[in-house]
Amino acid sequence: TRFSLHGAPEAQPYVDGINQQIPGITIGVFVFSQLNIQEVTATSGGDAEADFGGTMLKMVPRDGGNQFSGISQFTYSGPSLEASNINDSLIARHLDPKRVGSLKKYRETGLALGGPIRQSKIWFYVSGREGVNQLFVDGVQWNALKQPASLLYRPDPSQRVFTNDYTRDLTGRLTWQVTPKDKLVLATSHQPNCNC
Repeated sequence: TRFSLHGAPEAQPYVDGINQQIPGITIGVFVFSQLNIQEVTATSGGDAEADFGGTMLKMVPRDGGNQFSGISQFTYSGPSLEASNINDSLIARHLDPKRVGSLKKYRETGLALGGPIRQSKIWFYVSGREGVNQLFVDGVQWNALKQPASLLYRPDPSQRVFTNDYTRDLTGRLTWQVTPKDKLVLATSHQPNCNC
């Protein structure tokens, strides 16, 4: 969600009307899971609700509802699904096609379930999601010598180095329709992640 348009201030994400990018409070990375959001509206420039002049992303989370329902997702890509744009001209310039950084694995999986606890009064919504992105890294090699027995470095071209980035999201939400115009929501989201 970090972007700006035409030099305006950075976009501010709002969930249920609460700014999710308050300076000093939001530390680290928070990934908005599409399993948890039922509607997104992007406004730019003169929204009367905004406390700044940039883009505002208003997100309405899912809250269960009066019917039991679920959603799942699965996305995958790997080296066998990857295209190559290496041509003879690049090979003539001594590019080794086997050593170019490429995709090792991309996978995103998720499952969500929601429904009524008490019809038209109390609803639940739970979801879990994991995203994994692994890229081979060109120009970096593991050390063939074992550490800490040796403080020397000898490149090991037999093993390719790769990144192992992941994000996970476990979200739970309980919604109580107190009056026809008022809702009380208890929500939690746990997001372990690593840009490794």
